[in-house]
Amino acid sequence: TFIIIRKDISRVSGCESNFALITIRKFLNIAYIGMFFMVLSGLYLIIPFWSAIGTMPLVHIKITAVVLWLFILILLGVSLKRIKPETYLSNDVKIGLLSFLSVLLGLIVVALAIFAFE
Repeated sequence: TFIIIRKDISRVSGCESNFALITIRKFLNIAYIGMFFMVLSGLYLIIPFWSAIGTMPLVHIKITAVVLWLFILILLGVSLKRIKPETYLSNDVKIGLLSFLSVLLGLIVVALAIFAFE
């Protein structure tokens, strides 16, 4: 979602780009809520495996990926709050990279969850 809206912002200016930035910020808030529930449910589901977690290397990698994903979402949120619509294009590369990394880490986390608990 971030990548699609980011490409749309680069084509418009003024009031429309301000609206798009507000939309991105709303999606980011939804991402924070989703991340909270993902971490909460992950902790709930890992409790039965807690004694055997030392023998599950994919779970360790998944936990690291989740922490990195949370860190990138926080960086993305801070970056979006600092920029203004008129300076968006100068921050376009940074926002794009963070958005791409967020999508990539999301896919990695899902794949690791499937392989770890197969």
